Amino acid sequence: MEMSNQKKTFRPAALLRRAGIYLIHLGVVLVIMAALISYFRAWSFPLKISAGETISLLPWPQEVPAEFKKIGLCLEKFTVDYYEDGRSRDYQATFVLGDGSKVFPARLLTINNPLRYKGINFYLTGCGVTPANYFLKVKKNGRMLAMTAAEEDTKFDMNNFTIKFLRVEEDVQGFGPAVKIAVSEGKRSQDMWIFQNREKIKKKNQQIFREKPVLDPAYFKPYHFSLTSDEPRLYVLLKIAHDPSVTPAAAGGLALVLGVFTAFLFSRARRTAEGNRRLSAVKKYFAGNKRGRDA
Repeated sequence: MEMSNQKKTFRPAALLRRAGIYLIHLGVVLVIMAALISYFRAWSFPLKISAGETISLLPWPQEVPAEFKKIGLCLEKFTVDYYEDGRSRDYQATFVLGDGSKVFPARLLTINNPLRYKGINFYLTGCGVTPANYFLKVKKNGRMLAMTAAEEDTKFDMNNFTIKFLRVEEDVQGFGPAVKIAVSEGKRSQDMWIFQNREKIKKKNQQIFREKPVLDPAYFKPYHFSLTSDEPRLYVLLKIAHDPSVTPAAAGGLALVLGVFTAFLFSRARRTAEGNRRLSAVKKYFAGNKRGRDA
């Protein structure tokens, strides 16, 4: 009769311990299932977009459903906060999202606050500044002759007149951007340096263009050269990802934690109760033997 009562007392703990073991198995199955779903169904790709730029056709992977390929992005605004030493502290981007038939209100995107749309996550991963593009303007006898992009190891030809770009530098000895060109026309040829900030150089040294004629943009007569550039623009780096395995992976992790906790807790309670029962039986055994010897 006593053993029957003890079994009834310990049965809930045994059931909970068994439930914990089942939860562990369920968690393992869900985690494996999530890994398979992620392997076959998840995709992601990086995207670089500049401030004010609109991309209507994103470089979607082939496995992306057709409904997602209508999504377009516009980086409406981008701000960066800096520390006192000049390092970037935080940055925020304001995006406008459209899906071909509808344009949604602007959304603020931060590092810890991704943009989510139809199961697609847009993560802000970094930022930078696009390098400036330089252009060389050429005038002949005061009239505009041509304007060409200044890129190293490229050549510009016009009739018998040739410009070869030897070097393109963002800053030369603190005087700013400059290009080194080799100009030729017929039998004449000359290497020259063309600076963008010509007036800045002239203020520091009034005679420098006389002392070093190769720095004078009008040295190769009757031509005059000048260097211009577009404004560098901020850009952001995005990671666009879709992973349908997040939900089963989270459920599997939760099941594993609950299962391990439940199995450990009630297994320990069962061992403690079993030990107390055996200790009580031993005490009763010795107590009975002592009464027998006393009798």
